[in-house]
Amino acid sequence: MAKQDKQIITVCRSFRHPTQYIQVFIDRWCGEKAYTAKPLELRGREMFGTDGDPVFSMDQNAAQKFMDELWNAGLRPSEGTGSAGAMAAVQNHLADMQKIVYHKLKLGGK
Repeated sequence: MAKQDKQIITVCRSFRHPTQYIQVFIDRWCGEKAYTAKPLELRGREMFGTDGDPVFSMDQNAAQKFMDELWNAGLRPSEGTGSAGAMAAVQNHLADMQKIVYHKLKLGGK
C-alpha cells in the first residue's frame, strides 16, 4: 500500500550545545519513498543579493505549519507584531487608562 505524499517539517530544541539551538528537519513522503533534506551548504560568490536560487520555497500552508512548529519549540516574535503586538498595545492602553483613573480619583496609584 502506497503512503500518501506528505511533507513534514519538525522543529525542536537541542540542549547538547552550550547555548540552545533550534533544529529543523524536513522530510517528504512520495509514494513508497521517504526523502530527508540535507544540511545547507554555503558557496562563495562575487556579489551579495537575492539573484540566485532561494534556499527553499514553500506554499503559505507549509509556511504556516513551519511557523507553528517554531512556536511549539518556544520561539516568539521579537517585535510587537501580530497577536502578540496587539496584546502589548492593549496592555499599554490599559496602563494609560489606569493612570488617568488614578489621577482623576486622586488614588495616587501608578
